[in-house]
Amino acid sequence: MAIKISIRIPTLNNYKSLVIALESVFSQDFEDRDIVVVDNNSDDGSWPITQALPERFPGLRVLQNPQQGLAENWNFCVKTFAGEYGLIFHTDDIMLPGMLRETVDFLDEYPTVGFVHTNCTDMTEAGKETLRITQEKPILKKGDEALTKIALDCNIACSTVVVRKECYEKLGVFIAGNPSPDAEMWARIVTKYDMGHISEPLVKVVSHIDSYGRAALSKLPPAVILKQWEDLGNKIISYFSTEQQAILSEKSKISGFNALSAAAYLAWCQQRWIRGHQFMMLAIKYSSFFDWILVYGKNLLRSIKYVISHKILGVK
Repeated sequence: MAIKISIRIPTLNNYKSLVIALESVFSQDFEDRDIVVVDNNSDDGSWPITQALPERFPGLRVLQNPQQGLAENWNFCVKTFAGEYGLIFHTDDIMLPGMLRETVDFLDEYPTVGFVHTNCTDMTEAGKETLRITQEKPILKKGDEALTKIALDCNIACSTVVVRKECYEKLGVFIAGNPSPDAEMWARIVTKYDMGHISEPLVKVVSHIDSYGRAALSKLPPAVILKQWEDLGNKIISYFSTEQQAILSEKSKISGFNALSAAAYLAWCQQRWIRGHQFMMLAIKYSSFFDWILVYGKNLLRSIKYVISHKILGVK
């Protein structure tokens, strides 16, 4: 008999936070699950101690995927799903009580829903917590209603998303070479399935400057990230009905602006000042000059404060 939910935890050179994530997952009051860590060929010497984790967490399995890449590792995770539902849980995050039970119960109750996600709590390096509201209605209907949410305001945390395995089987897996493969995947799913939401924050998303996705974003060449975000926007818009595509094409530019300004902030925090400026110069394409100036100044000031506090004052 198949299990109910598979939890996969992809990791790359992130052993310390991996252990914290595992502790939160194993503390859940839901037993009908399997948990696997998928190492993406870590090169920091952590693989041998990762292999020993099942001794600390009975029932845990540990695999290694030699093909490096964010989407490539997620797809390896998907291929190992044994449950009716699947969750890709990030090593930087912490699962809060009730996460597995509530999401599984939701999908059991609403068979037209392809995936359900929850609100979450964002936590900074300094420990400041902020509630992230990712949806208002409990269910958005498949097609334009759910797609509009993803195209214009995709603030869904991947670690909160529990997906029916049949969605991957019918629609395929994550696209490689994409700056946000999860957003494109969710958009693809809601062309055929409704999108569910639980208002309770059931995951704590821990953000820091070296988070894998954020660090990778800041290292991409500016021209490459610009092209990737344009391709991503065009791909998601192509899923809309014809009458909606022209309307959303202009509105969705805010996603590109946010991505490029975020990349600028991260580069500046790493004291890569010229690179940060390059990202902000590209971002102007997606906004008015006034908005660009405001964000440019705000991000530059934030990054200078970050560098001062972490490099000069020694804040951890």
